[in-house]
Parts: sequence; C-alpha cells; structure tokens
Amino acid sequence: MTLRGTDVADRLVSAYASVCGATELHQTIMADGVMKMQQAEGGIEIPAGGEAVLEPGGYHVMCIDKNVEFKVGDIIPVTLTFETAEMQTVDAEIREG
Repeated sequence: MTLRGTDVADRLVSAYASVCGATELHQTIMADGVMKMQQAEGGIEIPAGGEAVLEPGGYHVMCIDKNVEFKVGDIIPVTLTFETAEMQTVDAEIREG
C-alpha cells in the first residue's frame, strides 16, 4: 500500500480491522544482525508531497489475534486513522508471503 502525501506532512497513527483482536503499525528493522518486527512508535510519517510505502520487510499493518481464518484472495476492510487527514477505509487483499 502506498500512502501519498498532500502539500502538508501527515502521519498514519493507527489502523483498525474488525477481523483482528488488535491491529498495530509495525516496522521491520535489523538489530544485532537479526531482522525483527517492532511497533512503529508514533506512527508512520507521510512527507509533504511524498509517500510512505507499506510492504513486507518494511512498514506494515499487523493483524494480531485474528478472529477468522484468512485465505489468499480474501479482502479485508482496514480503517486508517491519520494525524490530520480524514479517516479512510481501504480494502486489503490477503496475499501469499
């Protein structure tokens, strides 16, 4: 998912999906030679006129304690909350990998 900025910087501060017990913003980092995931404290910055890319191995939305079984191809509505922009609901497709 690519979040495109407007003429002012913004920040993705949270995400919500009803099929998840908890939904967190995470990032993958290298620490002591090991790839680890950690919560993206403070959210994900979207620079003015720029973009923030959410993808495996980088920033991403983490579904914790899902309450339904996901299958490849399923579409999950995810509500994104920004620091200044209006909330938006997007359709996330479940993919392999």
